[in-house]
Amino acid sequence: PHLQTDIMRLLEAAQSRHLREVLKYKADGEEKFHHLLKEYNHFLQKQTFLPDTHRYDQVQSDDVKSSENKTSVSFSTIGEEIWRDNFESPINPMEAISPDKIAESYKELYHNEWSAAYKALQKTGMIVMEEEIVKKLSTILHLVYELCRDEAKKHRSKIMETLVYPLGVSATIDEDGHSHFQQAHVDPETDRKLQPEVHRIQHETGVYAVPAVQEIFWHKHGGGFMETGWDKSKEIMAYVESCVRLCWLFSIQDPPMKLSWPEEGSEINEHVKVYTKHGKRVHYTVWPALYLHENGALLSKGVVQPY
Repeated sequence: PHLQTDIMRLLEAAQSRHLREVLKYKADGEEKFHHLLKEYNHFLQKQTFLPDTHRYDQVQSDDVKSSENKTSVSFSTIGEEIWRDNFESPINPMEAISPDKIAESYKELYHNEWSAAYKALQKTGMIVMEEEIVKKLSTILHLVYELCRDEAKKHRSKIMETLVYPLGVSATIDEDGHSHFQQAHVDPETDRKLQPEVHRIQHETGVYAVPAVQEIFWHKHGGGFMETGWDKSKEIMAYVESCVRLCWLFSIQDPPMKLSWPEEGSEINEHVKVYTKHGKRVHYTVWPALYLHENGALLSKGVVQPY
């Protein structure tokens, strides 16, 4: 936790776009600064990511077993379990984030984590109606999906700025030899030329950002989980983290993969399966369909409740 706090402070200083802030941070603790970079680099080097999606109930660490009697299981704790489990079987990250493998993981998410989260919500007793539970889980996925798409765009912008302005600022020197720093701005022509390289970098390294994106979602939407007491459910937290992981992988493809929620009242087509009833029109979406990209091929059928 202390190391994470220090890293966040360093990143905040860097994100301020003022070179003086970074230099001041470094001056405050030269040894600590280099230790931070060394530890963070070591952390990145050992992060090979994404084995085949596993069931939430296969995550059994000693830490979790010893804390089963506690009042809650934190969002971060679930993430640590999943990461430790993933590290046991390192694989090629490029192979892991291919659209076909992501689509397979997406199907397993519905059959495994979604089903477990559904049962967990039933047990809480806070939501009784089946329709409400299904819609709540769908809403979570939709929130995650939109957040990941937005964050992926921001991520690409930061990669672009880093390629053009490594220090994060644009520096000029006046006639008197004084340096002046201003916020980096990439001109449209340079942006156009570097876009393929930006997408390549994001695609090849984006998996390392998954924990950070999960934390962003938690900070933006976690208040609702705390208020409802859902943070006490390992199954719901595992569902949320898996949604973030996969939606982030959707978003860093070039072009991004797409989830589609059919409009209520629209006619049912061959891209969806029916849930528990029969009908010709969509009452609500249980699970969205997955496409290779906007107007792309269907990779995984959705599930809807008809009327």
